[in-house]
Formats: sequence, structure tokens, C-alpha cells
Amino acid sequence: MNRFLFKLAICGCGIAIAGSAEAKMVTSPDGKVSLEIANGPFDPTPESLSKMEIPEWFKDAKFGIYAHWNPQSVVEKNNGWYARNMYIEGDPAYKTHLEKYGHPSEFGYKDIIPLFTAEKFNGEEWIKLWKSAGAKYAIGLATHHDNFDMWDSKYNRWNSVNMGPKKDIMAALRDAAEKEGMVFGVTTHLERTWSWLQTNKRADTEGPKKGVPYDGNNPDYQDFYLPPDPNGDDNRQHPKNAPVEWRINWANRMIDLIDHYAPEHMYVDGAIPFRGDDQGFTGLAVIAHHYNRSIQRNGKLTGVFCAKKQAPSHGYWWDGVVTQDFERGRANEIQKDYWQTDTSIGKWFWSGDKHRPASVVIHEFIDIVSKNGNVLLNVPPRGDGSFDANAVALLTEMGAWLQREGDGIYGTRHWLIHGEGPNTFVGGGSFQKDITYTSKDVRYTRSKDGKNIYAHILGWDEDEDEICLQSFAPGYAGGDMKVKSVSLLSTGENLTFRKTARGLEITKPVEQPGPYAYGLKIETADYSKKYAETPYDAFSKRVVQHDADIPLKVFTAQIKGEGARLPWIRRHGGVLDSWSDERAFLEWDVVVTQSGAYVPELIYEDCEDSAHAVLQFSRKSVEGVSDAVLAGDDKGLDEDEGWDIVTEVPVVFSPAEPGQLVTVLMDQAALQVTAGTYRIRLIPDQENVWKAVGFKELHLKNNTDV
Repeated sequence: MNRFLFKLAICGCGIAIAGSAEAKMVTSPDGKVSLEIANGPFDPTPESLSKMEIPEWFKDAKFGIYAHWNPQSVVEKNNGWYARNMYIEGDPAYKTHLEKYGHPSEFGYKDIIPLFTAEKFNGEEWIKLWKSAGAKYAIGLATHHDNFDMWDSKYNRWNSVNMGPKKDIMAALRDAAEKEGMVFGVTTHLERTWSWLQTNKRADTEGPKKGVPYDGNNPDYQDFYLPPDPNGDDNRQHPKNAPVEWRINWANRMIDLIDHYAPEHMYVDGAIPFRGDDQGFTGLAVIAHHYNRSIQRNGKLTGVFCAKKQAPSHGYWWDGVVTQDFERGRANEIQKDYWQTDTSIGKWFWSGDKHRPASVVIHEFIDIVSKNGNVLLNVPPRGDGSFDANAVALLTEMGAWLQREGDGIYGTRHWLIHGEGPNTFVGGGSFQKDITYTSKDVRYTRSKDGKNIYAHILGWDEDEDEICLQSFAPGYAGGDMKVKSVSLLSTGENLTFRKTARGLEITKPVEQPGPYAYGLKIETADYSKKYAETPYDAFSKRVVQHDADIPLKVFTAQIKGEGARLPWIRRHGGVLDSWSDERAFLEWDVVVTQSGAYVPELIYEDCEDSAHAVLQFSRKSVEGVSDAVLAGDDKGLDEDEGWDIVTEVPVVFSPAEPGQLVTVLMDQAALQVTAGTYRIRLIPDQENVWKAVGFKELHLKNNTDV
């Protein structure tokens, strides 16, 4: 596409859809963007799009694979973002570029593209490898932040058919996926490109090339490097106010991709574009087009659109409009709506670095599935399109594990709780650290009909003689279930078991069924629909006493009070940073199974100044209501009615040095507690708005240990 065609595209000409009955015109609130999108029930409004329902294939699939691979892969260093960082003076990518190719005023990113020949790329081999690893959907990286399209793009001449490989990469992957019976989709990272790529307009500020403009200033290449932002916006996130020309160009390319490659799964690297004058209209229009086009093709909605809840820095967000994606992270607990994690076996682009172990990838996968999520795993090839031996080995291990244990993964749904053990709640959100699990860590899934519960054991201890699933003890999620049989998922071998006050006690297999994790199929004899119909969070937020002490962490608390859904309280890295409004507080519902005297112990860090709060203890007062709570039948669980305040204890967070962990044992607040259900709240004093506290944990320590 030459610059003349680019100008036509940015002046408001949306892509044409054949047949007026199949299309409708939509216009942005500012009247500057008009697009022709597929006709159908969905309009570009949050109200309309929130009526979408996740298709069954996505609920069942659980696992997809994609690959960060484009001209940036040629360098095989600096982990992607090369097209931006090579124009940032002093950046490692800038230094690499100087060493390998020369100064960016003379040899720019455009000159990398001819080096991207993809001589070892074979779409059929990629898809066969991914399928052998157990993936059910195959996703191609259609375009990254670098503005290079990996398909026969009608709105961008800088694409893989015209340049570099001279191949239609997306078509190759789509055709191969269809041949292997896999669902095809695409990831797109183009929304932020307008500001992200603006670094090519810079020049060195020192040295022999001081003041010499980088090649991004050359008007001959403006259709690739983009025009200068009128406000000098070169931030790495979404553009602060995307210009009309970029809004329309982005939409045209996305609609072109949808119409000519029919992806069932789409992903944008951020929230819903664009922020600023657009008010998210363009993103909503593309989402509506994707959903409507899916219905036109298949007679029902089979398309999925994934985005991140990263408003406002990366666009807009409305719940229910798209499927939420966590980048390199996960939810802390079961989510009501289906979601996805996009993560990687290592760095996003191949850089020659060591990959994550198969055990870590598999454990993360199981944890995510237990919480109603899917995993989209990035497996980056080398610049030539080949996968290294370590990546192939990891995928082989993944495939072998799913061959053994897949019945407890594919087509399953979340249970009443997602798991038990020392790492049950470890935090949620994007960019989470890897976790080391133990044989005590268990994750649950269930069959669609709820008749079978699958317990995934995330470790093996040679010294243990039995497996004890505490979640089947009286008062726990499966406490009133009658168990018919327990067997190994991998072999079908029946295991002896009994239900006791401790839980479901199962004789452990003589030999480890397989590496990484193994599954148990628990067949219930008295299945009732109530297990499938119980609200998803009926048990997941409750803390049940396991040992003598009761740990209450920030991650297991509910944020409550007026404005609780707004950012009154900020949680990062397992620490409550600060109180920002006196109306918000932390709350735990706790089932105490051992009567006795308990002493509160506070753990906090980085408290800048003295902050005051109140620790409030309440007990459920209604006769027999504790049993109802445990069974998930207490409709008023989140209400104050029926709770009697036992005591309120003042709390003082004294100043602490940065990084200093402070432990305060509150002997004066010892409580005599009988077994039952309690509600514990940590409430800020009204004066302490915006007080930094660094709260980490509250322990109720059994007095025998004090």
C-alpha cells in the first residue's frame, strides 16, 4: 500500500462489507470516525456487547499456544520491543543495534525486515507440534507494536507477503490449524503502536551523531514509521489521545483480518482502544464486528475477544464486554466469568535464555484451570522460524502430562473451591511470580454434570502414606458429599478411601503416577444439582482453620464498605499499601474448628507514619446458621444482620524503615473463642485517610503457642 492509499484509509473510508444487508454504519461520539461493520445483534456500546456469552469451545479447550515472532525476532537478543528500544539512546537494544548493524540514522528498523526471511518456517510443523503438546487452539501473532503485519494486509504495504518472508504467515497457520482440527485465532498488539513507535523520531543527544535524526524522520517511510504525534506522545502504553487517522487505520486492519482470516479468537494487548476523544468507540466497533461476523458465519456466537483490564493507561474497560486476560499472571480465586492468562515458557521473544521448567508451567496451568481460566502459552521460535530443542522438549512433556491427566482438565468446570494447601491464595493480577507447590497443594475441577470431582495433587512426598483431602471434611465444601469411588486419572486404578473428620483419606499409590502432578477422579454417589448451582464464590472466600494458628492474609480478605469496588484500598505484592478512604475495610469470614484462647499478631512493613485502625471480631449469632454458612446456603453472608460484635481492639501501625518487617503480638487482646463462624474486620480510623500501613498478615495464634 502506498502513501496515497494510506491517506484514503485515514480519511474515514472503512473496509467495505459485501451486501448492504450484512453491514451497518456506526459513528463515533465525536462524529469523526465512521465504520462499516458486520450487521447483527451487537452494537458498539458496552450495554449491547455485555450481552455476549462465552462459547462452549473456549470453556472446554483450556489450552492454546501462540508465538511471538516477527522481524524483531531476527536480532535474537533484547527480548522484543526492539523496534522501539533501538531508537532509545543508551538502551541495550540501541547498543546491540550499533554493534550489529550501525547507527539508526543510517540503518533503521525498516532495514531489519529484509533480514527476516523465515527460511525454516513451516506452518504445518508448528501446528502439529502445538497439537502434540495438548493445545486446542492455535494463535498467530498477526501484528506486534512494530507496525509490521504478518498477513496479506490490504491497509499496510509493510507486511509479510510483500516483504521479508514473502509468505502469508496467518494464512499458513490458519490452514494448518483447520487441517488438524484446532481452533484458529490471532493476537494483535497494534493499538499502542502510534505512541510506542514514536521513538524513531528522536536523535542522539551526545556523541559523534549528536543531533542527526534517526531514519524514522524520513518522510519516505512515514507510512511505516508513522507521522509525528502532534503532542509529542511517545509513551510505551496506548496513545494518550489517538488521532483520527490512527483510529481508522487500526480498525480497518482489524476488520480486514477478521473478514479474510476468520479468527475465532482475537486478543488485543491492552484494554479496549482508544482513550482520549475516541472514548473507546473504535475498539467497541471492532469487537461488535467480530461478534456479528462470527454469528453470520456460524449461526451463533463462536468468537472470543480477549483484552486486559488495564484502564485507563491502555484504553477503556467495561465488565462483560470481552474476556479478561491476565498477562503473565492469574486470578487469586475462582472468577465468575471465564478468563485467560497469556504467559510464556520464557521471554516473549526468543533470546537464547533458559526456559521455565515444565513443572512450573504445568502447575500454573492447573491452578488457572481450577479458577475458571484458560492458558494461552507463548512458545517463541528463533528468527528463522525454528523452535529450539528445549522448547520442543518442554512441549513434549506438556503433551505427555495431558495425555495422562487431560480428563481432569479438558471440558471441566470449576468446583465450589479451587483448592487447598499452603499455596491456595497467593495473590492475583498480571506479572505474578512463579510458585513452588508441594504435595499438600491440591487444585480441584469437576465434570460438567458435577458427578465427578477431580483433585490434582501438585507434588509427591515419598514419606507420606496417604492423601488427605481436607475439603471433604465436615463443614467444608465437600463435607456432605457421599463418595462412591476414588481412582487415578492416569490409569483408572481404584484407590481405597474413607471419609473421616479430617477429610477424605485416600491410600496413596505405591509409585508416583507421573511427574509434576497427578489427578484423582472422585465419583460422587449422591450427586445433587445444588453443587453446580451454588454461587461460584460460596466457599472460595471463606477461611477455614487447618492448624492451631489461623493466618489471615491480604489476598484472602474481601474489600468491603462503601466504594469498595473503587480503588480506595490498593493491594500490591501481598501488602495493603495504604488506607485511602475510611469507608473501606478488610474482612475475613473465618470458620474456627478448635476452641481456645487466641492472640492476634500483626505483620506489616514500610509504614511511613503512625496509622490507627480497629480490629473487630464478630460471631454469627443465629441458631444453626453456621451450618448453613458452611453449606453455602447462607443468603445473608455478606450482611451485618445476625452477627454480634464480640470485641473491638485498637491497632497502631508504628513507623517502620523501608523493607523492615514488623511483627506485633497483641497479648492484651487475647480472645477466648469457641468453635464457630466469625467475621473479622480491619477498619481504618476516619482520620487516617491516605495513611501508608504496609499491612501484610494477621495471625490468630493459639495461646498454647504464645
